[in-house]
Amino acid sequence: MMTPSMLISEAGRISLPLSPLRLPASVDAPVDRVSLGAARPAHVPARPPEIGAPKRLVAPEDLPLNREPFRLSHDLRVRLYPDRGEMVGDDRMVISRLPYDQQANFLLSPELSVRDVTIDGARVPYRREDDRIEVDLRDVAEAGDSVRLRVRYDGRLPGKENGPGASGTYLYDESWWHPSHHGVHGRARLTVSMPAEWTATASAGEQSTEVSGGWRTTCWETPWAGAGLSLAAARYDVTAEERDGRQLRAFLFPGSSANAQRLIDKSAGIIRYFTPLFGSYPYDHLDIAESNTEGAGGVPSLILFQPGELTDEEGLDDFLAHELSHNWWAGALAGYTADGLWYEAFAEYSANLYTRGSKDSPRAVREREAVLSRWHDEIGAPGATPLREVRSYDPWEEKSLVAYYKGAFVLDMLRDRLGDDAFFGGLRTFVQQQRGHFTSWSDAQSAFESASGEDLSTFFGQWLDRGDAPSLALQQVHTTAVPGGWQLDGAVQQVQSGDPYDLDVPVIVKTRDGQVFRKSLPMGDRQGTFSWTLPAPPTEVQIDPESRLFRLKNDQEVWIAGQAPPPVTLSMQS
Repeated sequence: MMTPSMLISEAGRISLPLSPLRLPASVDAPVDRVSLGAARPAHVPARPPEIGAPKRLVAPEDLPLNREPFRLSHDLRVRLYPDRGEMVGDDRMVISRLPYDQQANFLLSPELSVRDVTIDGARVPYRREDDRIEVDLRDVAEAGDSVRLRVRYDGRLPGKENGPGASGTYLYDESWWHPSHHGVHGRARLTVSMPAEWTATASAGEQSTEVSGGWRTTCWETPWAGAGLSLAAARYDVTAEERDGRQLRAFLFPGSSANAQRLIDKSAGIIRYFTPLFGSYPYDHLDIAESNTEGAGGVPSLILFQPGELTDEEGLDDFLAHELSHNWWAGALAGYTADGLWYEAFAEYSANLYTRGSKDSPRAVREREAVLSRWHDEIGAPGATPLREVRSYDPWEEKSLVAYYKGAFVLDMLRDRLGDDAFFGGLRTFVQQQRGHFTSWSDAQSAFESASGEDLSTFFGQWLDRGDAPSLALQQVHTTAVPGGWQLDGAVQQVQSGDPYDLDVPVIVKTRDGQVFRKSLPMGDRQGTFSWTLPAPPTEVQIDPESRLFRLKNDQEVWIAGQAPPPVTLSMQS
């Protein structure tokens, strides 16, 4: 959000700090002594190095997620003490549609201690165990009521990177730095006070900032329900530019500030690329902030990155495209983990769209082959967790291969099946229908069915609910001279141990005169047969050499004239 006092150079760049628009309510006065909690929660993982910090964690199994158990809004006021590695918080929540058991359950980092829980100044009973807080409202409210609940708390800043004297403070929503209800979020107003020499950005829209008495106080608001709150604060150099009607800002450490233009240019280009494919960018701004945390990733309207991301141009493009796409997938459309990490599949696919160019490009083929090779080497015939059942990031090696790479592959196959018009129409319908709602694979399926007019239950069922993969073998291939050409006959057999998949198998046929023929073999059963007439003798038949079909590859996928085929692996058949 631009203010009149921003300094605009001839090049159109804007220098901060921002001048105040209005003064937000301040947080409570600092306490003299902060009570300290226990160690960092064991279930909050470090960032896997390949991708970035998780965007959402599933609740513990004994605290099951409901689709939208109740609606929750926050008026959260926080004061940061980075020199001591501590914080004081005051969350004034409104709970709408209180659950039938009249209990309000929250997660809060064990490093933070609750000072009190009150309604209209009166204390209410609560029970705490590790990171869980259970507030008993049976004496003050009925099921379905709206309740104004205030939780005051203080303690160490969650996260080992936020210790005393740290160069910055980085709080992801899943670190439970404020009371959170198992991943369910409503609209929020966030006010943060920090030392005046610090600047902060958050996963919300900045409304105002003021510097007074050695403190900088900044206020943000979220535009709709569904996304958690994340915050980054440090001694940043901030550069902002207006691009296509929205503000893009780079929050960089002093030694990195020369990269501001590069990051803004790349981010603006990615937004322009995605907008016609997915629909309008959901927010009026984007902040890109440098961090020293183990984690890096995208949350609504904010991307956090590590300094090392700047050294690899190709890797930076992939990282920014993946994380920026989360403004659609898990920002405008909130992630619903009980139906799988669908938003990671969509974000990975979005990054592939941006970095690979055409789906037929050499890079696209090479990267699809790499996914199939990893699946063969790391997963194999037994299979892995079904895509819809991947609800966490642990163990990372298996879950990332399923949620990110298999998930993106499934979307690639869906695009092949539907065609570009129906596929991208489905993506836009998905965003339009689900904006501001908790969203699932099932919602995505409905959007694609609406855009295509097809029943996609078999497609989504087999690729989301099965953990294995099809495996294909050419059998009984032979050629016969016929009037005017040659006849090629044979079969493709599904040799995996599980039930057959419903497939359209790409087949390439090469002939002696150098021609290449692309065929598609529909398979709804264990075996599909083909009989094709060609103008010249066939010399080679190959199943899907461009790796368009997700499968467990084997050495029975190629037939070469004059060579004996490898034996069929009967042990793989059911």
